[in-house]
Formats: sequence, structure tokens, C-alpha cells
Amino acid sequence: MIVRGIHAMGIGATGAESGKPISEASKQNILRLLRTEEGVYDRAHARTFSFLSAWTYSDAGTFCAAMSRRGLEGCDCVEIVTRNDALFFDTSALLIQSPGRKLTILSFRGTQPQNAINWLTDVSARAENFTAGGRVHGGFQRALRSVWPLLQDLLKAGLGGQSICAQLESTQEKYLSQCGVAKPGGSESAASLASTIAFPEEDERALTPALYITGHSLGGALAALAAALLYAQADAGVFDRNRQTVRSWLRGVYTYGQPMVGDTAFQRVNEELGKKLFRHVYGRDIVPRLPPRIMGDFAHFGQRYDSSDAGWIHGTRPVRQAITLGLSNLIGVLAWFMQDVIPLQGVRLPFSWGHHSPLNYMRTSLEAAPGAEFD
Repeated sequence: MIVRGIHAMGIGATGAESGKPISEASKQNILRLLRTEEGVYDRAHARTFSFLSAWTYSDAGTFCAAMSRRGLEGCDCVEIVTRNDALFFDTSALLIQSPGRKLTILSFRGTQPQNAINWLTDVSARAENFTAGGRVHGGFQRALRSVWPLLQDLLKAGLGGQSICAQLESTQEKYLSQCGVAKPGGSESAASLASTIAFPEEDERALTPALYITGHSLGGALAALAAALLYAQADAGVFDRNRQTVRSWLRGVYTYGQPMVGDTAFQRVNEELGKKLFRHVYGRDIVPRLPPRIMGDFAHFGQRYDSSDAGWIHGTRPVRQAITLGLSNLIGVLAWFMQDVIPLQGVRLPFSWGHHSPLNYMRTSLEAAPGAEFD
């Protein structure tokens, strides 16, 4: 397991020591996330999380630099990476905590194009029993469980308003913690630096704690499963809080290009959670139709939002499973080739790998011109 931490992203140790305030845009973004009621869809949040899920594919330093420009300046960030080639998982999760310790965001990295282990995770679809009922994609469940023990400890800290960096330091005998030294020039611990950051003018610590979970592609599948596991553990009393407190803590799950994760029984068990799951589907993206029917009986749950010229609109048509893996992928690759390599006008195929790119999801969320995702 690899654990990396960055304190006060976008500010740095020197700025934190001098009490440098976070930007007004970040203040307002954090407060808006905290004020949103559970299960309420917000287009501004969809923009934030589309960027967050896309930049989770990068290293922690690049991610933090990008997110500090997208309204999360001054937040702490912990990256957790687990890999086991024999068990077919290579999982990366990023946990973000606001300066006032009330906002927590969990983002999972999706399938990296050049990562063979990620692809093996995706195709290891043999169903396994899920804790709360139903059956889920075995590869997705193993990938989530590999990072969950540490994530669970950090999430407990977040729910209690404690620093996730301080929580890492308290478990340093078990896990490698670098929160206090990840930024150049930082010599003090993350816990001691945390108190020097200027909080928003309207102190966020007076607001109710909020948790959001997000991810693109495989990351979206892990986000949906993580939310379901959180609900199951709330019922079991794992978080040492009453069931409703933990469930209310989760305000929303925003996924992009998410594949199906469980069967219809799993869908029924998570009917309540589905009111907080917002699945974004761009155009003819092939991945929301996977795994194919030949690999098992899978179904989506939650609310779907489809791409349009006006951004995301609430969808009503069900997304059907593809039939076979080989043929569906062949059609998807061919569609991508005809879209982006040798554009052919008037040719429309039912699936496309080209539509799965996180760029499409960011641009639809932005409702802006190409290139704005790097501003």
C-alpha cells in the first residue's frame, strides 16, 4: 500500500504558516457543497466532480494543483494506492477534506488505458455476494475492499470533524504517512499546520458535515459500491454513530461513464441510496452498457443524467446491457476510429469508446469551449 498526503493544497506550507486565506471562489464552493441537502442534484457540483474524477487519473501533486483552481484550495488531500497483480486489482483513491473539517470528498481513479491490471479488474465480472444483499461484480468489490480498511479509518475521522492527516499520523505504524512533509519546505506536522489556515468568513465548522463520493469509469463503479458499503456499515454500527446520522452524512454520489455494478437484488437493497446516486452518461458511451449480458445479469440503479447541448438533463430511458464483450468492444473501437481518427459524416454506431473520455464529461459539465478544462 502507498499512502501520500498533501496539506492545504494550493497554499503550501509557507502560506499556511502565515495564515494565508483561501480564495473567495473556494470559500463559496465549499460552503455551497456543505449547504446542499442530501439527495439534491446540483449542476455546479456536477462541474466540480467531473473535474475531480478526471484529474484523479493524475499523480497527487498534479491533482491537487488542478483542484485548487477548481474551488478546493486549502483542502487536505490523501492518496491511497493498493495493487495486487495476482488478485487483479490496482486501486487508487483520493480523499479530500476542507479546512474547517466539515466537507469530505472521496474520488476513485478509473481504468487507466495502459494498465493491464485495471482491465483485468473490469473483466473479472463473476458475481459475489454483497454485505447488505444481492450480488455484485467481483472485480469491483475486490478493488474497493483493498483500500477500504484505511479509508474507513479516515472517513470516521472526517465524520467526527477530525483531521484526516492527523488520523494518518496516529496510524503511522501501520501505514506510510507523508501529510506533513509532502509539500516542499514543510517541516511541521500536518496536524499543527491545520490550525494556521484562515477559515471562510462564515465558519464552515458551524455547518453539518457532508460527504460526497465520485469517480469516472471504473472509479464510478467503485464510488457506487463505496456508497452502498457505507450504508451497510451504518446499519451495522461500524461508524459508532446512529444509522441515520451516517446515512445523512452522504449528500451525493456523482459518477461519470459508470458501468453496472450489481444485479437486480442489489438494486432493490439500495433503492434508498439510489436517490443520491447521480449517473452521468455522455452520448453513446459504451461503458454504461457493460458488463455485457453474457458475463452476468447486471442492472443500474440511481438517477441518470444524459448529455445535451444545454449540459446535463435528467434521463428516463433505461440503459440496456450490451450482449457480448467482443462484438460490443469492436463496434465501440470502430465508432471511436470513425469519430476521432478519420471522421466520417453521417455514420452512427450504437456504442463508442470515444464517448467514454473524461474530456467529454468535463466539457458537458462546463458547457464551455474545448480547452477550458485546463484553465
